[in-house]
This record gives sequence, C-alpha cells and structure tokens, in this order.
Amino acid sequence: MAHEFIGSGIGFPLRTSIGGGLALVAAAMAKLFLFDLGTLDGIFRVVVFIVVGLVLLGMGAGYARLLERQDLQQDQPGVTGVTQ
Repeated sequence: MAHEFIGSGIGFPLRTSIGGGLALVAAAMAKLFLFDLGTLDGIFRVVVFIVVGLVLLGMGAGYARLLERQDLQQDQPGVTGVTQ
C-alpha cells in the first residue's frame, strides 16, 4: 500500500501521496522496532534488523532512481512531467 502511495505521487506536483506513503512506512517501521523485535531472541533479532535495514536501503535507492528519472524527463523539451 505504501508503494502505491509513493508511486502515485511521483509524477504530480502535489506530494501528499508521497508523504502518506512515507508516513505509512514510518509507522510500520516504528511498530516493528517497538513491538515485534522485542519478542525475538538473540540471533533472530539481529537477522531481522539487518534484513529490514537492507530493505529500507533498497527502497531508498529505488525512490532516488525514480526521482532522478522524473527529473531527466522534465528536463526534456515537450514533456509535461506527468507520467502514466
């Protein structure tokens, strides 16, 4: 669901859907760190922490790539900046 919020807001000047998607990801991460990781023991907690960190890095890299692609499209003449 967060992916859809963020993805739908990339081509539009209003960033409300991107903000909603990022808020949803932040809420999910807060729940994970505050509640779910507390129930895990030892090595499982470490593994989950590393995996979640890698997922967040991948999401950040993908988001940066999409924004860069959008900037390149807006720099081209005749492109309105709205993607479909």
